[in-house]
Amino acid sequence: MPDSRSNFRHNDYALIIGINDYLPTDDGGLPPLSGAISDAESIAKWLMCSDGGNLPIENCLTLFSSAEPRKPLQEAIDYSLDTIFKKVQNNGGHAARFYFYFSGHGFAAEGSESDIAMCVANWSSTRRRSAISSKEYVDLFVRYKVFDEVIFWADCCRNASYRLRPMGPSLDVFYRGDVDTVYMIANSTQYMDQAFEIKNRTDGVTKGVFSELLIKGLKGEAATKDGVINSHSLKAYLEIHVPIEAQKHGYKQIPQIMTTANEKSIVFKHGALQQYTTCVISISEANIGEIEILNGELASVKILTITEKGNVEIDLLKGIYVIRNLTTKVEHFFLITANKELQNVSF
Repeated sequence: MPDSRSNFRHNDYALIIGINDYLPTDDGGLPPLSGAISDAESIAKWLMCSDGGNLPIENCLTLFSSAEPRKPLQEAIDYSLDTIFKKVQNNGGHAARFYFYFSGHGFAAEGSESDIAMCVANWSSTRRRSAISSKEYVDLFVRYKVFDEVIFWADCCRNASYRLRPMGPSLDVFYRGDVDTVYMIANSTQYMDQAFEIKNRTDGVTKGVFSELLIKGLKGEAATKDGVINSHSLKAYLEIHVPIEAQKHGYKQIPQIMTTANEKSIVFKHGALQQYTTCVISISEANIGEIEILNGELASVKILTITEKGNVEIDLLKGIYVIRNLTTKVEHFFLITANKELQNVSF
């Protein structure tokens, strides 16, 4: 049997953390989460999939929580990072990409709107510094100057129940490369706001709103019209779809995302297939006549001549559209998602 390991991205690394289990609330801890581990497992699965991140299993380290023993703590996180850094050093002191994903409880960090206090498993109201600083960890990854690209994804709250001073990493740069690292930072929600879990309608599994859409975007829904998924297209996809999905469940959640990469770097996939969705437009009597469908860039997609009220079908790619009555100039905006399910629009 041929060795397929040559196809792996041997120069990419990842640390994936999912924490459901915290100290009990009657001991000053936090309520358990339901979806953090399954979200982290989904990210790890995508990373090690040949059609995803394509990392070899030994380059994708995972830390999942348990109640007994209480884990993971910051020491385990830093030990895992140290393991990755040593691997990079043993492989020439340069790596292509590093992924860091965290799912669990989080709070706003004191004095910084760009930081998150990401709570480790032994956090409590009296051990408030048992949380790690997203800002200081990203700074370490970038300051290390050995990764071409750093991708940081955090699915956790950033509200102000406690204003914390989170801990920086216990390890520091002992070797500095000469790489100008570009990075993507995607936080599941805005400063001083919450992130939510929802039960998946298909399989009944609880997932984070952000993480579920992150996976969907990486698997193809965030592709550009040219079939490319990069940090910019993923950012645009999440900024549109996370608030919509949260609102369906009665929540408000807006991600905060930034990238320093251009559109040719931090590319997650080339050749992602564009998915068409059949849209059924129900035309009222008031809109009989010529109507036009425009895409999000207000370019004409199709002009239809309607002679009677009723339904018309049109296949559309994901995105925002406008339907316009060319006589009365009445307009209606609608959104097509990339789930390939039938979608209905009334006009």
